Amino acid sequence: MDKIKLELLRDMEGYIPPLIPVTEDDKSIIISRIFPALDVKDEIAICRQIDSWAFITPIYIIDYENDEDLRFNFHQLLLKEKLSICDYVYISYDSFREIDKVSLSEFCKKFIYYWYPVADDVEIVADDFSWKMLLCHAGCIHLVRT
Repeated sequence: MDKIKLELLRDMEGYIPPLIPVTEDDKSIIISRIFPALDVKDEIAICRQIDSWAFITPIYIIDYENDEDLRFNFHQLLLKEKLSICDYVYISYDSFREIDKVSLSEFCKKFIYYWYPVADDVEIVADDFSWKMLLCHAGCIHLVRT
């Protein structure tokens, strides 16, 4: 997660996300699992692949002006879509150039701190690699089942 976002969360919300940074070696393994047909070092191909996720029909569109969406429940979305409830998720804000790991339960509890519609595009991947999502700045959540 960007240093500035971490500082804002700490200073304004009193919340410090319990992120586990992924090492370069682990990052290569994770990327090869997410994109098995691509060269791990081919950042352009990876960016294009992620961009293609945005053409998948969204499974949900968040509108934070809607009171109900202010209480959006990511865990309920996983259950509704019958997705695996894994232990951790991998999160990236920059097309997997940097990857953090966080427990899925923490991510679900504090979802609003991890993604800001309008500002962020976030890629999320289950640690069992059975699903991946693009949370795009327009409020759309796109799901890729693997």
